[in-house]
Amino acid sequence: MNRHLSRTLLRSALAALVAVVCVACPESAAAPVAVPAPPKLQLAPQAESTPAEILARAQTAHGGAAALTAVTSLHMRSTLSRGAAQWESEVHFSQPNGFLQRIDTGDVVITHGCDGTAVWAALDGTPVPLADSERATLQEQLLLLRPDFLVAAADPARMKVTRAKVPGPLLHVDAEPLQGPGGPWRLSFDPTTHLLSAITLQADAAGRTYEMRLSDFRRVGAVQTPWLASWFHGTQETATNRVTAMEHSVPIDAALFHSPALIAPSVHEGCSSEGPVLTVATTDWAAGAAALDDFLQRAKLERAGPITAECKDGRIVSMSLGLAALPPPVSGPLPEDAVHSGTKPRQRHLRQLVLGKTVEEVLDQPQNLHAVALERGLRPAGSLRVVQWGAGFWIVQLPLEN
Repeated sequence: MNRHLSRTLLRSALAALVAVVCVACPESAAAPVAVPAPPKLQLAPQAESTPAEILARAQTAHGGAAALTAVTSLHMRSTLSRGAAQWESEVHFSQPNGFLQRIDTGDVVITHGCDGTAVWAALDGTPVPLADSERATLQEQLLLLRPDFLVAAADPARMKVTRAKVPGPLLHVDAEPLQGPGGPWRLSFDPTTHLLSAITLQADAAGRTYEMRLSDFRRVGAVQTPWLASWFHGTQETATNRVTAMEHSVPIDAALFHSPALIAPSVHEGCSSEGPVLTVATTDWAAGAAALDDFLQRAKLERAGPITAECKDGRIVSMSLGLAALPPPVSGPLPEDAVHSGTKPRQRHLRQLVLGKTVEEVLDQPQNLHAVALERGLRPAGSLRVVQWGAGFWIVQLPLEN
């Protein structure tokens, strides 16, 4: 699987699947959305219940506040289904905020985690940058994942709760944390079993809601937990999570939650380029990329590699791109020496993965490749080169003498 598809898969997992994890946790335990018999829906005591009373009954139904707060960790295996695709998932959670989810798609392994403070994501063990919205989504799911979530919801010092009057058989409470990310959520409870049957997140720009419906409750230790979750976007079911194994309060090594380190600087022998190379002088990445793309379109050619920027003194001086074949004459302005035919010699280089939204952000970061080269007895043979490896991450290369 190429990196672009892997990156798209990561975005998809963050948007639709990571949230499903919390359904297998004690606080998320819920009953099937079965409609009680009509006479029971008219019971005045439940219709007039306060949020505190609803949450107190829910705590008892899930095993009690003492049992919920006694869960120190969780280990779960499950099968995530999205359309025809089925992926194996494994989750580790440890109080207060240690978290790791590993999703094996068969082509790539997607990992989300939190070391207790910062959230992170990785593809095949390599860290990838997270957008602010993705980071907020992970932080919100961590809060929902906590085994004592219902206990926290009932604490007026931690959450603001109000009764929501919604037509239908379920009882609803709106909850929002007083500090930190996440919320508001609508918590829906079965009026008969008092179990949490659904969690509804905020509506999107189109007004559609995201809802987790929880069912197939089983007792794990002293806590009632759901073993099936269905994830809905509006009225459309988008994913399910079927738990296959779950344990509570098991030993978990805290090192498991640490983000993998960035790729350390390493020497690569490089490779020769047997096709022509297009080079344009520019000091701006966007302008240079646009010029290269314009040439490719006019020449009706395809690229044969990533765009590489030559840098000096922290600034771009030129950009180049390998071509699949030598182009025919092309109309429009282009430097006479822009296209070089023939084979480029094999070039050794020291390279390192660097995170950044723009090439300017990458170049603003201290580059230590020259120091690393000298420490290893290597001799630099040119200026730094920057290659865009994917959205938000780059490879910085230092040519070396062969």
